[in-house]
Amino acid sequence: KMAASGLKFADNIADAKKHLFDVTTPHGWLVLGYSGNNNIALQAKGDGGVSEMVSHLKDDQIQYCLIRLPEVNSVKDAVNVDRKDGKILTKDIFINWSGPAVRQIEKGQKKSHVGDVSAYLKPFHADLSAVNRENFTEEVVRERYTQTQVTFKT
Repeated sequence: KMAASGLKFADNIADAKKHLFDVTTPHGWLVLGYSGNNNIALQAKGDGGVSEMVSHLKDDQIQYCLIRLPEVNSVKDAVNVDRKDGKILTKDIFINWSGPAVRQIEKGQKKSHVGDVSAYLKPFHADLSAVNRENFTEEVVRERYTQTQVTFKT
């Protein structure tokens, strides 16, 4: 698939996204990155949490992540479950990673791609940016998406 900007998405991304968004998938993630200047490739995917995903981020790259986390009830410290069908409730979060070693000129050149990539990966509940892996933990991601109170993006 190609975006209006000329950005091309590898065919296997759609299948990975479909698997992640399956109603039976309570958690998982995708990491996308560049293969050339205008080609977006699936670099990694997994069924774990934030720390597993972060291990695939590169300090010298701009990457795009989509992660599904189970909703947690902070009062009960338990996973929220839908009362009707018993399925685990989830939150999908888009994260734009800009590694600390990425040159400013590259950041500027690729800034316009964020909208195309996020549009391709929709729907998701929140949209975050990350530049530092030390603060890129599940606790911080949950805290940030809760603070944003972003409406569901379609």
